Amino acid sequence: MKESAPRPDDEMHDDPQDLGDPGPLGEYLRLCRDQIVGPFDEADSQALRSQKLHRRITGLAAAFGGASLVAAAVNIAFLDAATELTLLVEASLAAVGTALVFAGLVKSWHGEWLLRRFQAEQLRLLKFRMLVDPDFWCAGGPALPGPRERLLRKIEEIQGIREKQLETFAAREGVPKIASAAECAGITRDLRLEILTYYRRRRLNSQITYFSRSGSRPSRWYQSSAILPFIFFTSVLCVGLHAWAEHAMEHRVGRAAAVAGERSGAPRRDPVEKLGRLALALSLALPGAWAGFRTWRTANEFGRNQSRSQARFDSLSKIAERLRPDASNEAVFADLGLSEHILAADQGEWLRLMRDADWYGG
Repeated sequence: MKESAPRPDDEMHDDPQDLGDPGPLGEYLRLCRDQIVGPFDEADSQALRSQKLHRRITGLAAAFGGASLVAAAVNIAFLDAATELTLLVEASLAAVGTALVFAGLVKSWHGEWLLRRFQAEQLRLLKFRMLVDPDFWCAGGPALPGPRERLLRKIEEIQGIREKQLETFAAREGVPKIASAAECAGITRDLRLEILTYYRRRRLNSQITYFSRSGSRPSRWYQSSAILPFIFFTSVLCVGLHAWAEHAMEHRVGRAAAVAGERSGAPRRDPVEKLGRLALALSLALPGAWAGFRTWRTANEFGRNQSRSQARFDSLSKIAERLRPDASNEAVFADLGLSEHILAADQGEWLRLMRDADWYGG
């Protein structure tokens, strides 16, 4: 059966034409196919599975948790109409929400997702870091045991990363390696052009397209930075309104009359009291519902990385403009190395963002 060509944005699975190149680049791509693609596919599939489970349980936990807070607020606002059934609904929603959070913590799908996604992206980075590293090619490239062993050791290191180590990786920030003329002296013009053409076609263009698409998504109303302060101050205002209503009731009815009315079971239907109950209910329901909504947003990464994508698109576009076939080896490999440094820094920034976003709180 004829092997189908990979998608243009598929950076890891090369097409038969590239793999069939008889030169050093083709040999390197075949080495990557044999050694990197398998571990990448495994980590990528596990990451997608864990991400799907994480999003599903987070959405359910956010829905039941937020609903339990809203149900509690309704029972507070309409205390006279509260029944055993409404209280049972409130308790059931809270119990299910708590059970879902507990299940998510025990199964650790969030941590598994971050670990496997980090491993997959590190393997992707490894493929292209080696490709644009002059030392790798000047040392003989994939044709000699030394560079091959170096690649294999890196693969083993990435596969050996554990979840508890992600905090250490998140705290690291590498520095770009600037290629010198001496380091690039052993690279032929033909090899430089092959690497430059391949990198632009398989890596740089796809990343520019990805960041352009991610950074240009239209903003939604719920991404506004003004919503959280609005909800906070509205909740504070509702608490103040409830306090005012309680104070007004004490002056209108009198503390003794209120106690006597409660003992006799007489209903208290004063409009001021109802306003106070409603204000208290809103002070609980608004932040509770918003917390559930934000938890769901966090799990799906909506809008979290938009500004980051715009910045990466801008920097990679400038590098693409500077890359010219007639440039020197030193200039070409310096820009290629800078491009990979930017993408590695983006991976680190993503890891820091998603680790700081507790899935159960947003």
